[in-house]
Amino acid sequence: MLVDPSRTARRGRAVRLIALAGLVTTASAALTGCAGSVETNFDSGFSVTAAVRDVPAGDAERYDFIAADLAAIAELEGVERSGNPAEWLMALTNPGGDAAVFAPVPDVFIPGTGDAGFEALGWNLNDVDRFVSYSALPVSFTVIAGELPALPESLPAVSETVRTDIEGEDFEVDFSSVGTVIDRLGRPTRFAQEGNRIAMSSSTELADSWVGTGETLADDAAVKAIASTLDGYGVMSAVITPPAAFSGQTILGPDVSPAEAEAALKEFDALVPPAPYDLVGLGWTVVDGAPRWIATYHFLSEDAAKDGAQVLRAVWEKGATLTSQKPISSLATVNDVFVKDSTVAVVLTPTEGTPASVLYDLLMRREVLFASR
Repeated sequence: MLVDPSRTARRGRAVRLIALAGLVTTASAALTGCAGSVETNFDSGFSVTAAVRDVPAGDAERYDFIAADLAAIAELEGVERSGNPAEWLMALTNPGGDAAVFAPVPDVFIPGTGDAGFEALGWNLNDVDRFVSYSALPVSFTVIAGELPALPESLPAVSETVRTDIEGEDFEVDFSSVGTVIDRLGRPTRFAQEGNRIAMSSSTELADSWVGTGETLADDAAVKAIASTLDGYGVMSAVITPPAAFSGQTILGPDVSPAEAEAALKEFDALVPPAPYDLVGLGWTVVDGAPRWIATYHFLSEDAAKDGAQVLRAVWEKGATLTSQKPISSLATVNDVFVKDSTVAVVLTPTEGTPASVLYDLLMRREVLFASR
């Protein structure tokens, strides 16, 4: 990550924030949120809890999880989900758009990637009401739900419950198939169907596991806590991923010298919670007609969460982005910070004119807001 070369200005802000961090207090209370009963079955409705229960457990240390209620978000934005899916999908995912809720989508949804492959399956994105996607390269796994037709009998069988669009080993690239299958590198995609859901994966093992009764992401205590917290606020879309590692490279970029990296760690040490956290969750919703962002952090203990909440509040309220030195408060204001057990929730209202995608951008740019020891 490359940052503003003006380190003098950055150092001044860091020193001021270090002084503030010890003065900030945070509310420690149950996360009451604003949602009613939470859906637990992804076949019948959307919630982050239902979504994590629909993803087989993996062993990857780093992964990206995204989920969204496309039907609800489109209705909120007054977007008609018909005709060319690329048009309405762009309205929900355009980084510079004015949608109140950002809908991150998996690569397989990107217009033009595998349109012909979708049509060959008898459906397209107009039929998808909600989705959940898990990626830990080279593995990808996505579940779509809605009024979907049965998988074509013409699809070759890989196992008793799994079919494939083309023959081939898992992850096998076939450039001659690009444009005719849904994978943009022409790799085989495995399919399985249960009720109103279709699972699509680059891994036969994951597709088989989805049909079975094995462990899911919901069996991970950290994932379960993050999902429950986000559902407490009724989010319509969500991202869950491990945090960036707090290092000199995170702060200054990959080309720094060891001496520069060490100096950066000392300079920014007070901007990162004193104890590590192992998972980050982002959510987007609307409260009383106004967009609301939820940034959640899962710590290893309740005491660590309480201490971390103070630092997180300070950084969100008084910090600046590493990449542009823009005050974070110019992007979003802090409504409150809550701690429940080992989870911290920072409730935010984006400033007028700030696109909903900015919260996701801050995570992807590995800003110090989402860096852990």
